[in-house]
Amino acid sequence: MTSFQTSDIHFTRHANGADVPASRQVAAFVELWRQLANEQTADAHAPARVPAKQAFTMQRLKPFLPNYFLAEWTGDDLRNRLVGSALDEQMGRRLTGESFLASYKGDQRDYFMAFWRQLVETPCGVITRRTIHLDGETTLRLNGASLPLADASGTVRFLCGVGDIAREFSHERAPQNGRHVFIDHIQYLDLGFGLPSSVPDPAVFNAATDRALAAASSY
Repeated sequence: MTSFQTSDIHFTRHANGADVPASRQVAAFVELWRQLANEQTADAHAPARVPAKQAFTMQRLKPFLPNYFLAEWTGDDLRNRLVGSALDEQMGRRLTGESFLASYKGDQRDYFMAFWRQLVETPCGVITRRTIHLDGETTLRLNGASLPLADASGTVRFLCGVGDIAREFSHERAPQNGRHVFIDHIQYLDLGFGLPSSVPDPAVFNAATDRALAAASSY
């Protein structure tokens, strides 16, 4: 039977910050993933299997649809295949069809490529929190969970999950221009397949953001 548990592999940006608790919606979505994985494993003693994308029917997803997302790895790109209306509204634009990686360059693109790729190579989940500062006017707080899905042949190449975006107008810092992203929290979930032997370091990603902010403030 497939099970999941939070792991000791985690990161919190602020040294004195407590782990970000999972919302009820996140917990319910992870439980749905677990149920579907168990349904696909006829023998309780058989190896765990990643649920197929087709198992997440609209009926099963109905409580989560406004905050649901589905992304697919196509070569070296991770592209949004379906993004819920609540996430579109909170972000202020339509996200379905966009490349998740297109907004990042250099070390930060490399980080997210490795980070999201590991979830399908060693099927596991993550609970994440990110902060996005936009042009010195808006701060977005992104919270959510991401889990792997397989295609009809059993190849794990999709990521699904639920998320929430809060829009704020007070800043812990005030970037003057551009789009600046910080990773605030990561908690890995063991879904029954183990965890990656090594994980990309979010501190490297945040250091790149700090450098970009320093460069922006020097103008």
